[in-house]
Amino acid sequence: MAHNWGGVEAPALGILRRPAVIVLPEAAMLGPGPGGIDPRALALAADVVPPLGQVHDTQRVYDSAAMAVPLYVLVNPRNGTTAVLSDPQGGDGEGRSCYRTRHDYVFGDKIAVGEWTVDTSEFRRYPAPGDGQRS
Repeated sequence: MAHNWGGVEAPALGILRRPAVIVLPEAAMLGPGPGGIDPRALALAADVVPPLGQVHDTQRVYDSAAMAVPLYVLVNPRNGTTAVLSDPQGGDGEGRSCYRTRHDYVFGDKIAVGEWTVDTSEFRRYPAPGDGQRS
């Protein structure tokens, strides 16, 4: 099942994230009690880059890899790209967790995300600064 709510938590790492979309077996939603969803139960997590700021986007990728989220999708409406990351592993040389595999796409591509195919032709970019604004 896919949801657009729910915290994903790795208490041992001190990480709690709320991805834009998570996909997981229904049984994982019936977890042992309060708290976040175990990241090991996820099939994938996806986030959308907000209109402002890029610094936190990189941290989301590191945190998802550290929590061993098997597939992570980052949609960037600012530049019209989507990244599909898989195979979470240990450090990147700077002590951060990372993904071994990354595939980058542009809006309009049909992309493979695990066992699914996503048609990004309906994805929309954010307006450029000044578009639609009155002076």
